Amino acid sequence: MAEHEEAQLAAAEALMKARHFAEAIDLFEGHVRTYPDDLRALLKLGICHLLNRGERAFLAIYEHARILVERSRDLPQDVARLWKSYKGLVSKVTATALILGAGTVVGCGDSSSALKDGGGAQNPPTEVQQQNPQATPGAGKEEPKPQVAPDNGTGKLQDQFSGHKYSGGVYMEHILTLPEKTAPVEKRGRASGELRGLAEAISEAGAVAPFKSGNAYYDKGDYDHAIQDYAKAIELKPDFAEAYFNRGLAYNNKGDYDRAIPDFTKTIKLEPDHAEAYNSRGIAYDHKGDQDRALKDYTKAIELNPDYAKAYNNRGIAYYNKADYDRAILDYTKAIELKPDYAGAYCNRGEAYYGKTDYNRAILEYTKAIEVKPDLVEAYFNRGLAYSGKGDYNRAIQDHTKAIELKPDFALAYFNRGIAYLDKGDYDPDPVGFRSNDDYDRAVRDLNRAIELKPDDAYARVWLFLAKERLGQDGKIALAEWRKGLKDGEWMTQIVRMCVGEITPEQCLAAASDKDPRRDKEKKCQGYYYVGRYYLLSGHYDDARARDSFRQCVATGVTNFMEYASAQAALKPRDQYSGHKYSGGVYRTPKQTPPEQTAPVENKGK
Repeated sequence: MAEHEEAQLAAAEALMKARHFAEAIDLFEGHVRTYPDDLRALLKLGICHLLNRGERAFLAIYEHARILVERSRDLPQDVARLWKSYKGLVSKVTATALILGAGTVVGCGDSSSALKDGGGAQNPPTEVQQQNPQATPGAGKEEPKPQVAPDNGTGKLQDQFSGHKYSGGVYMEHILTLPEKTAPVEKRGRASGELRGLAEAISEAGAVAPFKSGNAYYDKGDYDHAIQDYAKAIELKPDFAEAYFNRGLAYNNKGDYDRAIPDFTKTIKLEPDHAEAYNSRGIAYDHKGDQDRALKDYTKAIELNPDYAKAYNNRGIAYYNKADYDRAILDYTKAIELKPDYAGAYCNRGEAYYGKTDYNRAILEYTKAIEVKPDLVEAYFNRGLAYSGKGDYNRAIQDHTKAIELKPDFALAYFNRGIAYLDKGDYDPDPVGFRSNDDYDRAVRDLNRAIELKPDDAYARVWLFLAKERLGQDGKIALAEWRKGLKDGEWMTQIVRMCVGEITPEQCLAAASDKDPRRDKEKKCQGYYYVGRYYLLSGHYDDARARDSFRQCVATGVTNFMEYASAQAALKPRDQYSGHKYSGGVYRTPKQTPPEQTAPVENKGK
């Protein structure tokens, strides 16, 4: 063998030990073309393919090597050991394929594998979905599902929607795109050289089956079983970065952020340049209300991948949650520059303009999102809220109706359409000075439907009470009966207690105080608003107190709450409403499209 060939082999083996498998494969293949009977080099080439997730090439090399072995009368001892181990590894790989039910070897993230849900970039950092999510999620996608009870005191409902959820007022979507590959994990084995690589390949082959089974469960939304299988993969291969990452995604989707964060942290420890792990950990922190940590993680993800549109989108959401609408708009704009058809970023930018009370610009953004993605329910829902903010209730009703057509069990759309009907009945000018009860009846029907879909929604219950009172019906009995199941310490309970006469408006406002400055303003925004509504009820009517309460609501500056917009509407000159008393106001959950999380990765150099 020529000296330069020896050097080539040595370089290939060094690259293999350094886990630069693609470069090692090139050198081994060059050598084997020159020396096709060099069994040792051929077997090392096969091991490199396997470690680089090229199972098909690995098996093809086995067939060629078997022919060489049959022709050889006497193998060197080291080659014989290598051949014996190689055959055992072939059995492992073949068994894994059969367990997966494919009947053939599954290409674990090789270059021919197709990405799910429209793809995602390959290594380096893949584009994450819209968890998101999420995975989320997309329309913004990123991430997670799913507490569905009202988040007491925040003024924002959590609602399950197409596998997505609300958290802290931000629509978090998961599991949209499926990154195909992540960076290889650095191994720490006891063996050295070629035997160490073979031992790692055997370990990885054993971990592949539970890993892929976990991915299958994940895709079906069975996160508990997915977590169990990822745990098995980690047990078999303790430095399996992708298994930690995917388990973190599963925990995110279950809303178990305290368990998700350590898994993403472990992924980052194993693969420091794992942009998706930073992004997904940011989503978890965002869900926990820790926007500062979320911002750091999103920023790190962007540093690792400056073209990471979804990380910009997610960072925009974190800024939005801090009421920093200008910075949010800058990040959404950057996401759109990187991805011009990014409907979710348009929708979220509209939400930021809504927070700035620029309803006209918000409507333009939601409309653009709809042009890009005509079935984006969030955009119709949010545009309906913006139309309500402008006092254009007919268009608001049309948009909420469209959202319901796209998502028939969308409780919040029924809720807000009901409020739009109620406001329309109170505010729309009537040239003949006569107003029927049709709009109020429709409001009651929609609010009842919202309660059917979400029986624990305290806001819908309060608004049903207000709508019935507007119709001259007694809504207090039903509300008082439902109130018995509420915990006295929760914020929304205080508003219910005021409505049914258990406490005074002053006591309700006292309960709105909170040590957290942001929650304090949000709760006071709601408190003043509902106190104003209380003073418009027939038995407590006091126009001066009602208007003063609405002014106090507006003074809180919580512009992204619909109570704020409704209080503004209530303070408009009376002649705009044909002398009718105020009876409007909408509790609204800002429906941003989500921080986008990542879906399970396909095992690659994994």
